[in-house]
This record gives sequence, structure tokens and C-alpha cells, in this order.
Amino acid sequence: MIRAVFFDLDNTLYDQRSFFRQVFAKVVCYITQQFDIDEVKVEQKIWEIFDARGSLYTGLFNDLLQYFDLPSTELKSILREYHSTPLVDLEVYADAKRFLASVKGQYKIGIITNGTPQTQRKKIVCLGLEDVFDIYVCTAEFDAPKPSSTCFVHAAKALNVETTDSIYVGDNPFVDFQGAKKAGMYTVRLLRGEFQNISPQHCENVDKTICSYEELRPIVENW
Repeated sequence: MIRAVFFDLDNTLYDQRSFFRQVFAKVVCYITQQFDIDEVKVEQKIWEIFDARGSLYTGLFNDLLQYFDLPSTELKSILREYHSTPLVDLEVYADAKRFLASVKGQYKIGIITNGTPQTQRKKIVCLGLEDVFDIYVCTAEFDAPKPSSTCFVHAAKALNVETTDSIYVGDNPFVDFQGAKKAGMYTVRLLRGEFQNISPQHCENVDKTICSYEELRPIVENW
């Protein structure tokens, strides 16, 4: 019987692109003000790199600096702008919000997410989720990012449930499900965000696939 449902954050509970729109805007503003480069050109290039490489790519700002022939020493300042961006208007998916309200108190619920702890916590607050979940785990705080199973095991123990009585919901077949499956959790892939068109051949650790949270409730109840 399922006793706990854990979730990834980005693109699983909200549209991560809305986050990048805000932080990229601050980076673009910084570059255009410091170096008198056309704002439209900087904005177009940053999104061009992002759309080509995806959110898992760590060299976006290096590529941006190189393209505009800017000093690599500016990377530190750009990252400061990125991480200090105040977040507004992030919204939980409407069907996710309904699902969370319907299971709160009936099941233990938690978030297990990769990313910078400070930034991920800001997202949680901006989304209004800080009092919704029973546990929030950022894998960086354990130096064990997904796909490691470490944080999945920790989260289940912290809520006094067995991993085999838990479900993990995520969107990214490359990082979300391997660790959860290794820990003993059942896995559900939500087809949203940048990874929704990834071929099923990369989803060997996925037990179920859904397109909406309406499909999740019967899975949780009947597993």
C-alpha cells in the first residue's frame, strides 16, 4: 500500500521555463548595461543556447561570454545575478495543486530535487509550497544528486515509510528515476516540460507514464 508520494520540482510541479525567463532577463540586463550590447541580441542568444542545449547544460554562460567576446572573468558576476534574482509569479500546475490538496493528510508527501539549495528554496517559497510538503530534500545538501539513490532513501526514512511503499513522480528520464528505482520506489513519469518527447527507450526505470495529475490519483490508490 502506498504511504508516501515524492515529487521532483522543476517541470514536475511547475513550468521551469517561467523560472528561466526571470533569471535570464536579469542576466541580459547586466550584460547590456555593463558592455553596451544590444539587449535583443543578448536575449536571443541566451535562449538559442538554452533551447539547443537544454537545462542540464552547465556551459551556457561560458558560451554566451565567448560569443560576445567578453572576459571569462565575468562569469562570477553573471552567476551572482542569476542566483540573486527575486522570483515572482511562479505557479504550480493547476492539476498538481488540486492533486496535492486532495492527498494532503492522507499520504505523506515530499519533494526531492537537484539544483542549488538557495535557488530551489526560493522557488518553493515563490510557488507557495513551503507549508504543503512533509519534507523537502535538495540533493546538493547531501552531495548526492540524482540519479543517486541516497536522498530517496533518506526522505523515506525521515517520514518513517518504506521506500517500497512510496512513489516518485518526475519528468526527466535521464536523472529522475534511476535512483528512485534503485531505492525501491515506484516511479511515475509526467510528460511535461523539455523532456516530454524523450523516447521510451530511455525510460527503463519508469513504471508508469501520465500526461496529467488526474491520472496519478488512481495509480496512488490502486498500486
